[in-house]
Amino acid sequence: MTKKALADELNRARATQAAVREQLANLQAVKSGTAPSRPLSAVLQAVAILGKDESDLQETIHDLIVAHQAAVAAGDDDGQHAFARALMLIGRHLAAQIGPKASGIVLN
Repeated sequence: MTKKALADELNRARATQAAVREQLANLQAVKSGTAPSRPLSAVLQAVAILGKDESDLQETIHDLIVAHQAAVAAGDDDGQHAFARALMLIGRHLAAQIGPKASGIVLN
């Protein structure tokens, strides 16, 4: 990867990181007295902030992986941890959507 490509990826990663941090701040600031009829998961709310929906999760996952790799390459520990956490949250969301039986996970 060239220096320019790495710099471009790092800039995209930082923009994504800022959007994720903004969404997390918004989620923490919201104090709701009633639950919506169909509550959105935090993952879907964060994806919506980026102007995407659940059908765009594959692209979002790819972008987060690239951003994580760019943060690792740049030595950006904060970015690395933020992108790893975002990927973990998406993974948990997807696991919850398909359930343990379909995913082959054994629960006791």
